[in-house]
Amino acid sequence: MLRLTSGSEGAVAVDDLSREHHAGHDASTRPSPTNPCSPTWAQPSIDGRTVWVACNRSNEIVIVDVASWRVVKRVNAPATPYNMATTADGSLTHVFPGAEALAAADDDVLAMPVRRRETLRGVCAAIRDGAIDLDPGADRERARRDLLALPGIGPWTVEYVAMRALGDPDAFPAGDLGVLHGLRALGAEADAREAERRSHAWRPFRAYTVLHLWKALESGGAT
Repeated sequence: MLRLTSGSEGAVAVDDLSREHHAGHDASTRPSPTNPCSPTWAQPSIDGRTVWVACNRSNEIVIVDVASWRVVKRVNAPATPYNMATTADGSLTHVFPGAEALAAADDDVLAMPVRRRETLRGVCAAIRDGAIDLDPGADRERARRDLLALPGIGPWTVEYVAMRALGDPDAFPAGDLGVLHGLRALGAEADAREAERRSHAWRPFRAYTVLHLWKALESGGAT
């Protein structure tokens, strides 16, 4: 991982922060002066000349020049900023609001049905308050239980989050319409219960099967 020097833009050194990552993101823990970033992920820019590093605890995205490995820009961001918008040339323009901002967002900002809006706020509040952990490396089964206990969250959402956010290779949203239609495109009539039964033959990599079934739906059964 990358360790950023304290203070303003400066040299970036390589260091292993895996122990800190596996220890979890304790909201009460603040970055030390020698490790202000605590990166959660890094992504290269479109042109490959810079790397964007998300600093979870200091709530910023740091842009690092690949040629010199020096920080060239810092962008303030909400907590856990995982989604970004860029221009065609790869310049960073926006980051998606974090859980704290969404939990407090006005109704006109969250333009959706009332029950869905309240569910979204409930999930974001739980993430904000540390009641649920959806970071990569989180306990997947505990996250499933915590999600399912929230009002408005059902099994499909739990498995989809497990696949997309938690990186669980065995996640399987059996009731997903794309999964069911994909099975039918391959000649297998199935409801959610039958899809779940069939899925046991694909363990422990059922999430990959989901992608194949979605592809089968797109291609009319040809994979």
